[in-house]
Amino acid sequence: MDAMDAVALGARVQQVAEKLQLKAQEAREKGNGGAAQALADSASDLRQAAAVLVEQKRLLTVRQSPASAASDAPPGSSSGGAAQRLRLRRNSSASSLVSMQSAFDAASVAGSVHAHAHAQQPPHAELLSRLTRVEKMLAKKSDEMRSKGNENAGGALQQSAAFVRAGSALISEQQQHLQALASSFERLQSQWRALGTALALSDDDRGDDAVLARVTALQRERDASAETTQALEAERDALRKQVADAKKEHAEEYLILREDLAILQNDKRDLERAVRDVERECTERSERELAALQAALNTATRARDELACTAAATATQARELQQQAEAWKEKYHDEQRKLSEFLAAAQTQHSSRVASLESELKALATATATAASESELVAGGQELARLQDEQAALQALLSECETSLESELARSTQLLHEREALRTRVADMEQQHASAVAALASEHDRHASALERACAVQEDETQALAARLADAQRECNARERIIGELTQAVDGYRDECSKARRELKELESAHATQRGVAAGTTQQLTALRELSSAFLRDTEELLAAPLPSGSEDVTSERFGRVKALVTTALAEKTAAAAQVQDALAQLAAARAASADASAQETAELQRRLDDTAREFERYRARSHAALKKVEKRAELLNGMRKETEQLRQQLAGSEDALRCAEQRAQQLADMLREATQTQRMLQEELAQRAAETRDALAAAEATRQQLGAKNARATRELEDATARLLAAEQEKAALVAASEQLRAQEATEREAERAGLELQRHASDTQLAALTDEVETLRAQIAGRETQRRTDEQRIASLEQQVDELESRLRDAPAAEAASASKEQTIRALRVQVLELQEQLQAVEDATAARALAAERDELAQVQAARVALQKASEHAISAKQRHALVQAFQQRLHAVVDELQRGLDDHAAAFRDACAFRDAFKQQAALAGEPQDSLSTGAEPENDDALFEECRAVKSGVVVKAGAGFALPVVCEAAGWRVTWSFAVKEATADVGFTLVLADRAQRRDAVVVVAPQRVNALSGTFTVAAADVGATLRFEWDNAFSWLNEKTLDYHVSVQAPLSPAKSQLRVQTRSLQRTATELRDGLARLGAEAAARAQLQAAVAHLHAAEQDKDAYAGQFDAQLRAVAARKSALQQQMEGLKAALSRALAEQDELGDVGATLTRAWSGAAAERDDAETTVQLAEASQLESLAQQLEARVQELEQALLACQDEELSPLVAAA
Repeated sequence: MDAMDAVALGARVQQVAEKLQLKAQEAREKGNGGAAQALADSASDLRQAAAVLVEQKRLLTVRQSPASAASDAPPGSSSGGAAQRLRLRRNSSASSLVSMQSAFDAASVAGSVHAHAHAQQPPHAELLSRLTRVEKMLAKKSDEMRSKGNENAGGALQQSAAFVRAGSALISEQQQHLQALASSFERLQSQWRALGTALALSDDDRGDDAVLARVTALQRERDASAETTQALEAERDALRKQVADAKKEHAEEYLILREDLAILQNDKRDLERAVRDVERECTERSERELAALQAALNTATRARDELACTAAATATQARELQQQAEAWKEKYHDEQRKLSEFLAAAQTQHSSRVASLESELKALATATATAASESELVAGGQELARLQDEQAALQALLSECETSLESELARSTQLLHEREALRTRVADMEQQHASAVAALASEHDRHASALERACAVQEDETQALAARLADAQRECNARERIIGELTQAVDGYRDECSKARRELKELESAHATQRGVAAGTTQQLTALRELSSAFLRDTEELLAAPLPSGSEDVTSERFGRVKALVTTALAEKTAAAAQVQDALAQLAAARAASADASAQETAELQRRLDDTAREFERYRARSHAALKKVEKRAELLNGMRKETEQLRQQLAGSEDALRCAEQRAQQLADMLREATQTQRMLQEELAQRAAETRDALAAAEATRQQLGAKNARATRELEDATARLLAAEQEKAALVAASEQLRAQEATEREAERAGLELQRHASDTQLAALTDEVETLRAQIAGRETQRRTDEQRIASLEQQVDELESRLRDAPAAEAASASKEQTIRALRVQVLELQEQLQAVEDATAARALAAERDELAQVQAARVALQKASEHAISAKQRHALVQAFQQRLHAVVDELQRGLDDHAAAFRDACAFRDAFKQQAALAGEPQDSLSTGAEPENDDALFEECRAVKSGVVVKAGAGFALPVVCEAAGWRVTWSFAVKEATADVGFTLVLADRAQRRDAVVVVAPQRVNALSGTFTVAAADVGATLRFEWDNAFSWLNEKTLDYHVSVQAPLSPAKSQLRVQTRSLQRTATELRDGLARLGAEAAARAQLQAAVAHLHAAEQDKDAYAGQFDAQLRAVAARKSALQQQMEGLKAALSRALAEQDELGDVGATLTRAWSGAAAERDDAETTVQLAEASQLESLAQQLEARVQELEQALLACQDEELSPLVAAA
């Protein structure tokens, strides 16, 4: 294989390694570490293989250059040196030996260099095994890509596997070649050494015609070998040309078939798209019609439901108003009855009091008959007149109250008459509303039946269209089967072409191997020829040199030595000639075997080409038949297109009918809107009437409150009168003071009861405070009664003392009998009064005890009632909180529903506007163009660069450029007119990278051209068009991060190689893009219609939510009404329990006092215990302050010292005894 082939193969292997490295980076970024490591190992193996190829090529170059230097330089230098030395001295035979030795040394140096280089080569077994694994991996990936349908990626991976296989084969071949060259060099080196030894024997060698003849024969054989090599090269060139022509012819036919297949596929896609469009349009129209009918039906049903709900609400409101009026009437009657009872009771009480006053007046008159002075009579008469005046004022007040009650009764009767009239009017309005609802319902039913009939007709038409579409689908399936057969045939042809291409590559590699062997053999022959020429020249110089004029002995001796030397040289030459003959025979045999193999391979290749040509002819015949069938199918499709046009016209008619139905639905909607407005007006009128009724009821309530205030005023005036009467009774007689105080106390208690009823609205703490004040008041009254009792006892004691004095006076004055009689009467009267006062005093004491007992019972009842009240208050607070939370949640829900409804209205309005705009544009374009499917197209798309090129290969990836490093991407410019579009960006927003784009010629015919000057950018893009002079050059993208020593850059690049398209394909692409734009516009229109339907559905859902909220409102209102009635009943019960609350308050106060006493007792007990605790703590502190612990420690230390001293004394006493013993 020549140098160019080795360089190209190395570059391709390097490109495959770079691709695998990029794949490894992508796998690492995706998180697949195992695949990334495997791809990286494969890339490193490929790079090592490329390095081995370069190294072996360099070694071959080194092997050839030293051999030529050794074969060219030493002979010349040796011959020149030998000639000079022979000219200087004839008898210097050592010169030829020196020259031959120098040539041998040069050859030895070259051989040692080659041997050393060969010894330094690394072992290639492991590398070849790695390349085999990489090749298998690439083949497996190629099969996987093809199974997934990605033919381009599969072909690229298969080509990469072929490059790897060729690289491994080249490495093996070069290794074998190097081994063969090494063995040949060693053999020649041994021959050279033998020849040098033979030449070193003597310098009197002579020429030999046989050697020259043999050298000439070798030259002729070399020339014949060169001619044979040239013939083989010409034969190889012819075969290459035939293969190229076959490739070109098959490529053109393949392109034609591919274009036909693309046209058929485009027709198929157009037909399928048209069928899908028709199906979609029919389905959407049916759905729109059904949705419109359903919406109209829902709207009418909703309107009918709303009318029914409104009628029910109106009836409910009327019933509520009636119930409220009846409740107010009953309440008014109850209040009137209570007021009448109260007035009757007051009148009765007044009558009783008047009677009692009259009796008292009579008693006073009787008592005044015996009075001593007339002034008392005059005062009694004045008091009697005053009391009579007050009685007259009370009677006038009673008459006034009766008059006001009669007027209020008349007003209530008038309100009842107005309520009956309002009820009658509401019934009339309900009847009118029911008749209007019935009319609207009948109209809606009639329109709904008409729309249902239209829907049935539309469904029949849709079914017929679906049947036609099924037929069209079957035709499309048949065409797809034909296209599949064509595709399989094209794939078979592609496989055969790839096989032929591989066989051609194998033939080229075998031929290159043969050329390498022939070149090595030629070099060996050339070296042998140069050695023979040098030897002959030296021999001729020796023979041609003149003999010296010395003695004949010397001459004979020299001649003998020369003859011996010549004889030896001839023997050596004969052996060398035999070796050369053997080498030539081996070369001829190898050449014959190579020629036979080449002839066989050529014949096999020619046979395969013939088979391929026959198969292609059969395939072309089948393709023509298929094209005829496709034309027939196209005619059938034209008929189907006509039927489709008719169906579209029918659909247009259906659209007109649908438009009429929509107009009718719009009219129904308008009628329904008018009915809704009428209903709204009726509701407003009803609301106004209800407001008037509420105002009238409020006025009646205000009047009732005024009457209540008047009654309260009358009650207060009665109380004032009673108080004045009580004051008069207290001033008239001191004897009835106690009874008057009791009555005043009862009046105070009554006022306290009224105050308690008023304080019921306040909180529990306010009630407790009021009850506490009332208890304090009662206590003060009890204390006052005690004081009054003591005063009465004192008066009784004073009266008894007066009686005793009178008796003593009677005893002292017995003479005055006449006066004594009167005095005795006076005394008896006084005694009677005293007895009465004692009886009254006893009654007051009994009443006080009974009242205390009742107060205790009332206090207990009040405590229980207070507990119940607190529990009920907590329950009321909880229920109120729940009601408040429920109302707030309902309000929030209602606000959310209203907001949703408003948003739905806005969204539907916007979507409806868009849908109407699309419909108008669609109809307008349909009217202008005449074809609905192309209605939105505004014309053909202008041609641009994208429509004139097709992407052949793309390289894109994300690469991390390390700090201080760079990254380069080579792209080969394959043909003129092609275009390379590129773009890149650094993912870090604030970072930049150095970039330059260079066009380099691989053959180095010219200098590199800078397309984009070096610059630092964050992102850049551009386009490069390949000129005719740039074909075969490499476009090199270089990114440099050398200026950054710290930050790495993440580079995202995309390089696309695009080939120009033919005019037919360009026009087809323009049409395709126009159809795509039309389809996009139709999809946009469908999206708008879908958005309008979704918005309408959302609006309906919001209305449904509002209906659900209305139902919840009715449920909550009913629940609150029930709770209101329960609260009213409980209020009545609480009004009856106010008396019990007073007793409970008194009991609570007593318990409070008791608890205060108990607390004071506990405080006193604890104060004594605290005093004792303080004493104990003081004692402990004093004991700690006396330092007794330190004294105890000192005493312990002293005891230990004494014990030690005692032990010492005992030892001293025992020491003499021990010494004596």
